[in-house]
Amino acid sequence: MALESTAAEDVSCFHFPGHNQGKAVPSSLSNLIGAGAFLHDLPELPELDDLFYPKGVILDAQNRAAQLFGSSKMWFLVNRRTCGIQAAVMGTCCPGDYIVVPRNCHISVISALILSAMCKVSSMFAIPYISVIVDLTRLMMRTSGSMTVFQARRLSKVLSSLTQSSMLHMAGGLVDADKVSHCIQLLQSSSPSYLLLSSLDAARAQLSENGKYFDDSVAMALETKDQLMVIPGVSVLDLPCFASDFPAIYP
Repeated sequence: MALESTAAEDVSCFHFPGHNQGKAVPSSLSNLIGAGAFLHDLPELPELDDLFYPKGVILDAQNRAAQLFGSSKMWFLVNRRTCGIQAAVMGTCCPGDYIVVPRNCHISVISALILSAMCKVSSMFAIPYISVIVDLTRLMMRTSGSMTVFQARRLSKVLSSLTQSSMLHMAGGLVDADKVSHCIQLLQSSSPSYLLLSSLDAARAQLSENGKYFDDSVAMALETKDQLMVIPGVSVLDLPCFASDFPAIYP
């Protein structure tokens, strides 16, 4: 891993962050989270690539993630998926366009509408987020049979990446990916944490190397569901509760 090899170099650092790879960090903090985190807390060095204009290790990592998830294009996010949702809306919609959103959509969708100067909004029914697999961070655009789908994935929620790290995936060619990239640059930090970036790549590798990563969790969820269904007075949502064309629900 590029971050590991760079951190291991025996050099004198004259760049930020000021803790100088942990040498100046308060002992109370290093004792809490360990010295390794500070050793690898590095800035945008040439060998570590540039998140805004990736051409090396970051580009390779993003391409591997896109291949794993079946995306035509994807971006690493260090401002959580909030900036990904905002960039997807801003990169897709223009002032005066119509957009349809659930009434209980994420607050980042509302902020995206403000940033995009969107004034024509149709609010549809509220989607029960807890019980139903309907990703409120998904944006679809369809024209003349073509479709582009965006999805912001918060890997720290279901996989093992660090908090605040996410991915934005795009499938389809209807939307200008360069425009979305420019929007992400407007919304993301210009000094991304390489700890967050490396955790995204590590989470991708973990899932790629273990295709049955979720099997045990799904089995436990199904077992719990079966046990709940036999408790008097407890109702568990199941597919028959919804229309026949409804996609799916949580196990």
